[in-house]
Amino acid sequence: MPVAVELSLDAEASAVVAGIWERLRGIGVTYMLDCASVPHVTIAVYERVHRPAYEAAVTEFASRASGLRFHFAMLGVFPTTRVVAAAPTPTPELLSFHEGFHERFLGIGVDPQEHYLPGEWVPHCTLAMEFPDDKWNAVLTVIRTEWQPFSASARSLMLVEFTERCESVDLLHECHIP
Repeated sequence: MPVAVELSLDAEASAVVAGIWERLRGIGVTYMLDCASVPHVTIAVYERVHRPAYEAAVTEFASRASGLRFHFAMLGVFPTTRVVAAAPTPTPELLSFHEGFHERFLGIGVDPQEHYLPGEWVPHCTLAMEFPDDKWNAVLTVIRTEWQPFSASARSLMLVEFTERCESVDLLHECHIP
């Protein structure tokens, strides 16, 4: 099963995102809740990772995220995959962290998904996805009504395994950021 490396958000920012997920539940859009996700920004997706090498390297690397802040100032849409997301400002610090991650974990992660690689990556925190086409207007109305820009700190680097349709998401490893 594929694995993702995610930066989880601090408690206050997570509450903002989870509040939007709960409001979307009211219109029957429950994908993020159903897969038991936590608010995050995905920095890499691989077909698999060499777990011992990953776990040995991630603790050292997590210190690079100390003080890493996000400011989610806008919303974005990936129309072909029906994703609506909060987009953090792509600061030099965030982009440098992302690029450094991919350099450090080269060869530890196997078969990376290209759209998460440096130069292709669009940082985002998913608010809604995998909803029926006839729900677009309702999803956008809920999110637009609830939306306020917010800031966040990175809380941890998580390695999660997920099924293709996200029937399950399993936390394999979590490294808290100092």
